[in-house]
Amino acid sequence: MNPNFLCSPSPAHTLKAINFSVPVHCEDLKNYSCEKRVFKPNISNSTVSLNECLNLDGHGEVCVPLRQLSFSTGHIDESNEESSLFLEGSAYNSVEVSCANRLVLHNNKVLFSAEAESIGEALSRSIEKCREGGSLL
Repeated sequence: MNPNFLCSPSPAHTLKAINFSVPVHCEDLKNYSCEKRVFKPNISNSTVSLNECLNLDGHGEVCVPLRQLSFSTGHIDESNEESSLFLEGSAYNSVEVSCANRLVLHNNKVLFSAEAESIGEALSRSIEKCREGGSLL
């Protein structure tokens, strides 16, 4: 067990101290950002920051900051690896997305984040985790 954990306030205590409110902290999509990690054999390594706009159930048209990291897996010798690792959706040919509420932190760490295959799904899951966390207070 980490001894520092005993000395730090609990997330619930921290949230009470900032007057946590589900509508203010969870429902305002300006509090969220996402990261998309793309692993493909036919792309270049790159990092791009942009705003991703999408239609999100219950929120309509929304835009969130997105950091996209692209990783080339083309340098991996397919002949020495199982070919199944290069199929769409496999380790060397996939997309991972995570979204997080960047406003509600505990010890500078995100409390409410989620991963999924799409930005909309990850964002919805992150919002739901925030709602659930707020209901525990």
